[in-house]
Order: sequence, then C-alpha cells, then structure tokens
Amino acid sequence: GLKTFPIYVFAIVAALFSGRIGNSALGTLWKLTGWKKFVSVGHIKHLWEYIIERIDADVTFSSETGTVPQSVLHDFGMFFKFGRSVSYPIADVPEMQEMLVDLLNLIDKHYCHIHFIFIIDELDKISPKDEERRLMPEYNTSNSVNGDSSNQSRQKALSDLLANMKYFISSSKAKFVFVAGYDMYDETLSDISSREFNIHSIFNGHINVSSFFRRTNHYSGVESMIEQYLCHLLIDNEHRNGKEYLREYAAYCRKHWSSQGLYKGCEKWEVYERILERRIVFLHNFLTYLVYMSNGSPKKLAMYIEKYVRSRNRLDEKIERDKNLGQDYDVNLGMGNSEYYLFFDSRNVQRICFVNYLIYPMIQNLVDKSNIYNDKLLVSTSFMISNLYKFHKSGFSMRNLEYMPELLDINKMPELRDFIGGIVDFLTQTHIDESVMSLYKYKFPMHLSEEITFFSKTSEEISYLFNFSHDELLSVKNLYMRQLEHYEKEKYEVMAVASLHHMLGDIYMLEENYELAIYEFQEALASLFRQGTMDIETLPYLKKEPSRILFFIRLSLKLGLAYEKRKTYDTAYLTYEHLVRKLLEYKEELVGAKQISKCSLQNLQNKLSIFNDIRITYLAPLAKLFVLEKMDLGGFTSTNIKQAESEFNELVRLADENASILSVDFNTKLGDIMYYRNKDEDIRSSWDNVDQKHIAEKRQECKERIDTVKG
Repeated sequence: GLKTFPIYVFAIVAALFSGRIGNSALGTLWKLTGWKKFVSVGHIKHLWEYIIERIDADVTFSSETGTVPQSVLHDFGMFFKFGRSVSYPIADVPEMQEMLVDLLNLIDKHYCHIHFIFIIDELDKISPKDEERRLMPEYNTSNSVNGDSSNQSRQKALSDLLANMKYFISSSKAKFVFVAGYDMYDETLSDISSREFNIHSIFNGHINVSSFFRRTNHYSGVESMIEQYLCHLLIDNEHRNGKEYLREYAAYCRKHWSSQGLYKGCEKWEVYERILERRIVFLHNFLTYLVYMSNGSPKKLAMYIEKYVRSRNRLDEKIERDKNLGQDYDVNLGMGNSEYYLFFDSRNVQRICFVNYLIYPMIQNLVDKSNIYNDKLLVSTSFMISNLYKFHKSGFSMRNLEYMPELLDINKMPELRDFIGGIVDFLTQTHIDESVMSLYKYKFPMHLSEEITFFSKTSEEISYLFNFSHDELLSVKNLYMRQLEHYEKEKYEVMAVASLHHMLGDIYMLEENYELAIYEFQEALASLFRQGTMDIETLPYLKKEPSRILFFIRLSLKLGLAYEKRKTYDTAYLTYEHLVRKLLEYKEELVGAKQISKCSLQNLQNKLSIFNDIRITYLAPLAKLFVLEKMDLGGFTSTNIKQAESEFNELVRLADENASILSVDFNTKLGDIMYYRNKDEDIRSSWDNVDQKHIAEKRQECKERIDTVKG
C-alpha cells in the first residue's frame, strides 16, 4: 500500500494540473496566494470563453463540471463536487465591461509584452434607435447609410456611447482609437467651450485628417497637392524628386526628347512641342476639374483619375478605329511605352473644359485665400458653387440661398454667410448678372444658361452637378414641413406660416413641380391675411402693414410665374390683373390719406416706401404683357401697351423722388419686350420716351445741383 502511494499522488497532481481541472486549480491557488506563476494561458483562455458565453446566453454550472474560478468557495465547491448548481444570467453592459477590464489587466500584469489596441471605426454611421422629439425641428441629412437621423442626434448617440464606455476606456490597460467623420470632430471642438469637458476627459488627443485643399508649408494653394498627385502618376520613378508639378512634367518630356538625339528647332521637336503645349493646357483644365469634383478627398480624386485610365491594348484598339489621328501618330510623345494611359474622348474633353470655364475663376480666387479659411470651409466650396449654378434656369436672390444644406447644418461655420456673399460678389464679375428691376436679384446670362442646359442633356454628370434633383432637396423640404407642422400646432403668427409655405413653393419651383408650387403659393396667400377669426384682407389698406403688402406682391408674382411655367397663361394673366387692381386700390387710399392728412406723416412715409423704394411693385403691368404675348390671341396690341403705361403712371404718382429712375427702368423693360415682339414703331417711341422725358431731365437736374454746389 505505501509503495503505491507516490503513484497515486503523482496521478492526482497530474490530473489537477492538466486540462480544465488544472486551470481551475491554478486559478484558485492564484487567488489564494496572489502568486502570478499560478496564472496560465489556459486559464486566460477559459476566462475569455466564459465572458463570451455570458454575452450570448444564460450560463448554468452544475457540480459535475469544472468552471472558471469566480471565488474561493465556489472553486473548491466545484472541485470537491458539492451537490449544487449555479446559474448566471446574460451579462449586462457594466458587468461585461468589468469582466473585460479584469481580463485585460490580468494579461497586462502577467504578460507585459502583449499590448492591445482597439480601433473602433465607422462611428459616423451610428444612428440612434429612438430619436427624441425635439421642441424645434432640425435639418436632417438622412440617407440609406446613416438612417433617418439628424446630425445632432447622431452626435448625441456618439456622446452616449463614449459615456457608457468611459469606465472601460479609462480602466483597461489598452489603447483605443476611434475613427469617425466630421461629426465627431465637431463634437470635439464644441467640447472645448463646454463646462463638463466630457470628450477631452476621455481622450488624450484628436487627429483631424485634412483634405487635399489644406494649405501647409509645402503646398501653396488648394490645387497644389492634387497637381502633385497627378504629376506623380505621369512621371516615372527615376525622375521624381518629391515635388512634381506640370512644369516639371514638361521638362521631363523635353529631357526624353533630348536623350533620343532630338534638339530644339528640328522639325520633330517642334511637332512634339505643339502637342505638349496642348496637353499642358488640357491638363490644367483637367486639374481644375479634379479640384472641383474631388472636394479635396483622396479617395474621390483617385476614382476620378482612374475613370479615364486605359491600358495600352485598349488604347491601340481605339487608335486603329480613329482614322483622324493618322498612321504616324505617336501616342507616347517621343517617350517609352507605358502600361497605362490617360484617355479622353471628344465628349470628355468638352465636359472637362466646360467645368473648367465655370469653376476656374473661383478656384483661382481661393488660391490666394486658402491660408485664411479653414479646411471645412474649403471643402464646402465646390458644393456651394454647384448650388449657385443650379439656379441657372430661374435666377435667385440671397434669400433663396437659405436652402443650402451648408447653411441649414447645425454645425455650420460662423463665417459661412460672408464666404457665400464673397462667392456671389466674385461671380457677378464673371458669370452672373445683377438685375435692377426683377423678381430675382441675380440671373445667369442666357448663353450660359443654354450651355448648362445643353451639357446637362449630353452628360449625366453635368446634369446632377448643375441641376436640382428631388433627392437633394428632400431633406430641406422635410425640415420645412416639420417646422410648418410645429408652427401650426403651436399657433404661431400667420406671417411665419405664410413664409414657410413661400419657401416650400420656391423649392417646388426649383424642382419644376409647378402643381405643388402653385398650391404652396396659394396657401401662403391665404395664410397671409388669415389670423384667428379676423379676416385681415377685408381691413382697409391703411391698417395693413407695408411688410404684409410687400409679401403679397412677391407671392402674387411668383404664383403668376408658376402658372406661366405650367403654361396656364389665362390663370397667370388673371393673377397679375388681380395684383394690379389691389395695388391701385392701395394707392388710392394712400393718395386720399395724404390729401386729408388722415394718418401721421411717419406712418404715411412708411407706407409710401412700397412705391418709392420697392421696384418689384411695378413688375405686374409688364408681366401682363409677357403673358399676353404667350397666349394664343396674336400677342399684345397697342391698346395693351397704353394700358400698361397708364397703370404704371398711376402707381408711380406716389414715388416723388425716384419717379424718373423708375420710369427709365419701366420703359427700358417695355422696350425690350417690344424688341422681341418686333414692334419697330413702338420700340422707337418707347425708347425715345425714355431718352427725351427722363434721361434728359435727370441730366439737367444733375447739372443744376452741380451749379448749386459750385455757387
């Protein structure tokens, strides 16, 4: 018996220190003694498996199975098989975090050469499950990627996620990297001024990956890095020096020609030089195209370059089919063969050069200011310029730019409005005309609008860039609809409700959905004079605010324009006629009040400003002539012209100081209408009327003022 005792002891010890039982025993000894040598890799593995089991489902341990050590009594109970079982529910988030922290700290303590780095990516795609109902509706850029959630709600969900993970992040012996979009960066910036300082209390720092537009010590403008990337692809490895531009590419080509025995002045050199000159000019156009289309994104830049890359085999096939190039055409331009080439057909060249024509002035204007503006503003430039060109069919005023997503964004830059104003002011020198007497302040020249329309028909890319789409304006419409629902529910002032209907009507006009635009304008007109149980429309004009009258004029003109776009000219004519009659009634009341001093001088001057300073007041008589010309009744006649002049003269009676200037504007537009109508005698009489009655009088008035000043 005593001789076999060591054998039994050895067998028991071997059983204890092998497999699951051994790991359990070592774990128990480690907890009792604190000696790290009792911790094995198997013990850590089983602890990890136990955590996974607790995450997935309930876990039950019976007396017949070993388990991962939880407590000393529990370990010995499992080992000596006391007759009981223990059940653990699915671990909640705090318990799960605590177990993971214990596991990571255990590994770090006993295996210090192992380091864990957690990289949590795609946080900009986070979407809250139940977005709370806010007091005021917020602009929502929802799409199929981030779900139906607004920027602020996603930022809040991100903050909640970080708050829930704060214990795990701060207590674990590991490093954490969070990768998110600009929402996370905005949240980090807003945390600077926060009293709680939540974000910075968790992270040691943040890294903002700038776009290719960002100016640095090595790059001089918004196009500099993109130009270097393009030239890096065009120049082979042996001739790269780290800073390649188009002028280095030209020198690289000439160096190849010289290595082949060519010299400047020979016939072949001159042929190559002319081809190279055209290529450099086109590459400058292509560079502007890349700057505009990529928005500074490296991924989009590579995508738009690869779009025009062709292999040598495909290029040879195209050259063989194209007889215009000739048999002796050298596609390599005197250099060695390449595996891939940039290829542009005639449509691509037209499209790229057209985009360059539209965008190049603005890009050059930004080059000198790229060190002033931050990266987010520079990236938004392409989108804002595209948004401006989308008004090429109708024209726009500054109020129409309020529909820009950049302005509706809750995290918009403080200097954004001044920046947009600078873009508009610059484009008025190149591609935009400023209207003097029109429903919209800015309009695109007819030739430019027709060019954009033509390229929109031939290129889907241009069509989406420079035309409004339903998907693009959907988020804006949803915002205004939610605001409208909020204002009507809270019974806000009717001017606010009418303004929202007005904005929705403008958006439908941009979408060319004229039926809904007409409905919104009609609803806005109805809301304008409806306040509670009182019908404001029946009030005397003297008791109506001038702002309400001006709003009525603008809405009526836009309603008539929507009818015109829908080609219901008779209804448009009646709309303009109704507007003229209302303005004449308003004028008659003001004339009577002025003669009998029925209202105070200050109040009267305020109401007279409609006729003194607001030029769209006089558009309705001209709009009637436009509609008459479009109707199938032979166009307007001399009687219609005399009626328009009579109505204008009646309205302008109250404009004492600006009557001559308004008359010049009116008669000039009347002359333009008759010019396109080919009414020679009427044109001459209208323009003669401008020259003789108004311009000469104004010139004489200026001379008299100069003589008075000199005297």
